[in-house]
Amino acid sequence: GTTGLSQSNSLAFASVCHFFSGIGNAFCFLSCIMFISRWFLKERHAFLIGLMITIGMLGGVVAQRPFSLLAEHFNWRQALLIDALIGVGLFAVIFAFVKDAPSPVKIAKEKSIPFLQGVKRSVLNTHNICAGLFTCFLNMPLMVISAVFGSLFLTQVHGIDLTTASTIASMICMGTILGSPLFGWASDKIGQRLPLMIFGGISSILLFGLILYLPHPSAKLFAVLFFALGFLTSAQTLGYPAITENNPKELTGTSMGVAAVIIMGLPALIQPLSGKLLDWNWNGTMVDGSPFYSASDFHLAFLIFPIGFAISLLTLLKIKDKAKKAVLQSA
Repeated sequence: GTTGLSQSNSLAFASVCHFFSGIGNAFCFLSCIMFISRWFLKERHAFLIGLMITIGMLGGVVAQRPFSLLAEHFNWRQALLIDALIGVGLFAVIFAFVKDAPSPVKIAKEKSIPFLQGVKRSVLNTHNICAGLFTCFLNMPLMVISAVFGSLFLTQVHGIDLTTASTIASMICMGTILGSPLFGWASDKIGQRLPLMIFGGISSILLFGLILYLPHPSAKLFAVLFFALGFLTSAQTLGYPAITENNPKELTGTSMGVAAVIIMGLPALIQPLSGKLLDWNWNGTMVDGSPFYSASDFHLAFLIFPIGFAISLLTLLKIKDKAKKAVLQSA
């Protein structure tokens, strides 16, 4: 996908290449989950999955500057091609040195289930759907506010300059980077998932209310609030071990794939929905050729986030907490 994108000359071909890159990313993520489930005890899954997410997000943050330097020194096409070649090199190293499991015997013990039967069992498992919805709705601030509307909200409603607003919006990402392994570690430590998942959902609702309605907050306070939002919503990472712990090993990958469709698919619908809600009561004001929205416009559009957090809490009624049982068994 990346190689094709570097050679693309049309929007349609570039879109197809991005699509294939997304497929590759999905395999990478699910493979890491499978490695964790095979190599480590269940009582360590939450921390390791959180650490995996942190490393992945750090890669996105750290890689921006080197890629910009490559693009400046060569051009964007050559920079993407170099990126693809580095990926091939990493694949070769992983293929040569990384094992699927500590021993072939462990893999052999896993039953082989036909693909369609595995998908059916995973989809009909209410636990997988609820865990996917929990992760999805708590993940929305990162997927929508940090990536799309955060800077616009800060500049148009609170008059913060664009550079500062972009930095503040990125604090959600930084909070998630720190919070993911910490929530995982704390969950593994107490041997339970649900208490921290409940805490993350409730505290996210309360904090988001402050972000929307706190009168005249400073840029520094917004940075703290956005960081805290990313930190608290990183409780969504506990949805992943909740899936691995409630499915047989031979269905871990399929169940995670079903959940991933929800986790990534719904935000793809929520982003344009947020835009539609933002335009709902817009009075048509334009500034420098761009729409200018009022505080009430953003309040209406951003209502989907506390509603989503509330839905995530409701899904916990159907999620079983087997982490404590795993800890007791290992003891």
